[in-house]
Amino acid sequence: MTVFARRRLQSMLNELAPILNDGKGKDVVQRLNDRKNVDQALPAEMEIALLWAINSLGDLEVEPEWWGDSKRPDAITDALIEGSTIAIEIAAPTDNAISGEQEMDAIALQISAAAHRARKGMGDYLRYYFREESGYIGGKYVRRRLAPQNFKIDDAMADLVSEWIRSGRSSDDRLRLYAPGLDVEVEHVAYKQIRFHNIFSSMPAETHSVDENPLYGLLRRKKRQLKAAAPGTL
Repeated sequence: MTVFARRRLQSMLNELAPILNDGKGKDVVQRLNDRKNVDQALPAEMEIALLWAINSLGDLEVEPEWWGDSKRPDAITDALIEGSTIAIEIAAPTDNAISGEQEMDAIALQISAAAHRARKGMGDYLRYYFREESGYIGGKYVRRRLAPQNFKIDDAMADLVSEWIRSGRSSDDRLRLYAPGLDVEVEHVAYKQIRFHNIFSSMPAETHSVDENPLYGLLRRKKRQLKAAAPGTL
């Protein structure tokens, strides 16, 4: 779902064209039109909108070549705050990083593939319920979703899925799968599931630490990108 109409986006791009270098212009347009990585479209829209809005205040230089190192900011302007040079680095955070959606989906796809191998099309009728664990480690409260990043199901787990599918499981007969850091229940339902709408977790999208969370990590990375700024730059 887009934020701006295509005509409005094109209008903003046309106004920015004189100050966009070839690399920046191509990158933004590619992200807008990328059908495989659609999660890049909204950040690209916001980047265009912010650059356009700041440029409307006065001169704006996009990814200045004279920057002190290769990690050039998105833009530089003297027009945003009177008497100050501003280095601008735009980031569009998403709650996917704390929702666990990406990790859960990756595991669900592997289990679905195993179900497909046991009986063609069966993986489309599965739902996934991921559990959580919590407690204190070193005096610090920890709560985490049991869906490990980069988890790969092994042959033994794939065989369990295949046996369950072939057994003629009922809707009340859920398959529970365990592994280090993983605890998920798989349910067979009567109708096809939509990807990302077939994964659930008892843990909501939230974080329990001020500085150990994806948003803080993003800001930390962006700060490092601006380390070459001249003294006095905001």
